[in-house]
Amino acid sequence: MKAAVILSFVAAALAGAVQPRAGHCGGDNCARAVTGTRDGLKPVESRKADCTKFMQTTVVPEPVTTTVTVTVDGEAPHKLRRDILEYRDATDAPAVPAYATACADGSKYSSACSCWGITAVVTTAPTPTKTTTVTVTGDYCEDLERGPGGSSLADPNAAVQDTGYQPPAQCPSTVAVHYPLGEGSGHRMFCYGYSLTDVITLAELRAALTASLAHGNDVKMVLEALHRWFRPLLVALFNPRLSWSLRWRTLLLQPISLITYSINTIPYLFSRPFVVEHLPIAPGRSLRVLVFKAPGHGARKVNADSDTAVPEQQQPLRPLHIEIHGGSFIGGLPESNAAFDARVAAETGAVVVSLSYRYAPEHVFPAAIDDVDAAIAWIAAHAARRWGADPELMTVGGFSAGGNLAVASTQQRERQPPSPTRVRGIVTFYAALDLRLSPDEKPRPPGFPTSDPLSVLVPLFDAYMAGARRAHIDDARLSPVLARRETLPERILLVVPAVDILYAEQMAFAERVNHEDEREGRSGRVETMVVDGMFHGYLEVPDAVVKREVKDQAFGRGVAFLQETYALQGWSWRAATVEKGVGIMIYGSVHSEALEALHSVMWHLDQYEVFVRSTRM
Repeated sequence: MKAAVILSFVAAALAGAVQPRAGHCGGDNCARAVTGTRDGLKPVESRKADCTKFMQTTVVPEPVTTTVTVTVDGEAPHKLRRDILEYRDATDAPAVPAYATACADGSKYSSACSCWGITAVVTTAPTPTKTTTVTVTGDYCEDLERGPGGSSLADPNAAVQDTGYQPPAQCPSTVAVHYPLGEGSGHRMFCYGYSLTDVITLAELRAALTASLAHGNDVKMVLEALHRWFRPLLVALFNPRLSWSLRWRTLLLQPISLITYSINTIPYLFSRPFVVEHLPIAPGRSLRVLVFKAPGHGARKVNADSDTAVPEQQQPLRPLHIEIHGGSFIGGLPESNAAFDARVAAETGAVVVSLSYRYAPEHVFPAAIDDVDAAIAWIAAHAARRWGADPELMTVGGFSAGGNLAVASTQQRERQPPSPTRVRGIVTFYAALDLRLSPDEKPRPPGFPTSDPLSVLVPLFDAYMAGARRAHIDDARLSPVLARRETLPERILLVVPAVDILYAEQMAFAERVNHEDEREGRSGRVETMVVDGMFHGYLEVPDAVVKREVKDQAFGRGVAFLQETYALQGWSWRAATVEKGVGIMIYGSVHSEALEALHSVMWHLDQYEVFVRSTRM
């Protein structure tokens, strides 16, 4: 009896389990809407296709890589859409069809679909790569000052309208960095060449740039920075090809490098009058450079004898100045000359490119001059498109070893008359022009110290040229004091400290070239500015050591000399007057891996507001 009762309960349970299943596949409204055959329903094959589509789910994984490319394009700007900056990472699945409204939710609908034997399928898409392309073009919008009381934009875009500032015609459809010049004195706007089909907010742009810094290339940039700062230590420890005499001296150079590099870079930790770029001068090789470009208004006569100037709105190409830092050929940073370079950019309107190069003792002659020649050739080919600079109005300059390289760069045929890309002028500060003599053999001027605490490093200072001196004793690329007059530009300025071991060779160079000019019935092309009481490198020490006023005398003459040189070629310049960020031109970066430039762009985005005018393209 008990067994019969138990069996009856089991039978009832099985019947209950089977009955709903049978009812589900044909007995409820959801199933009838999906699998039914009555008139008025969609064709069976169409409903089966809907089920198949619904049961297939594609999962899109989170992106793991962000690539940010910052380029400069002097021609038509590229489109930048919001959908480049916004991404959807959610899983996509179709909605329940409208004819299956009787199915309370997706699970009911999928259950009905299973009556046809259609099962759920989940696929995983390949892991995507986010690519954010930010195209930044490179010129300042000229003539942007506007007095108080200007009308606001007719455009209803509130972010732009609130500024009360209308971007001028020469900067249509731009992203602009805008800030006031002070109460009652108008506005100033720096324009970025974004062409937009939608409004991109500052938060979106910063988010994209920030994301890029979290992946990949930032590691490379950190390693490169560490290598720059600790190169003497690395060379001393891990370069067995060098003699022990050079290696231990290179090790002693490490603390000196850290001190000088800190002095050179600390002023630019939070505010930079330049951007960092990496120029691909050879396959697999690039040079780190600083580029300075200041706001203002320039005009260029068709030729120096013509009164017809290129209209300002046509944005004539600016002069191009190449600067080369010093460091005894064994180190140094372009930042060491940034104060002078910023003045040149602001007061002459030139685009200033400050170069780096390979250093001794691991790279000896002609490595440094080869780098400089290759860099200048690359710059001459790309300056117009990249920075709006004229390679046919080029000047060069340098400090110490950089002065040697600046004068030596004129020994390339393309930098000599009558080439259109010849160098028009040279400005050097305590240039090392004669490397035929070692430092110990050079004559000491009156007042030169009798003892030198760095004398132990003299073999290191001579490392660049020591091995090449005998074979290249007559080579002007090593000792530009030997350069023939006809290979030199028409204008040269040498700033010469009187208490400098290099005093005699600079004065001898000027005397020889000027004497040759005078024999040809021409005025001497070399001007010398002798600074009494000053020593080698005095322009690069802190103001506590040498007063700013003393430095400004030399820098001021250098700037005036370049102004005169450019004016002879028909160039005139009116610098913009700004209250904040004097002499700074924000125009982006060049090398796709140069994340330092992204840091610079982000800093400016933090300082100023970014407003976007949208253009339907």
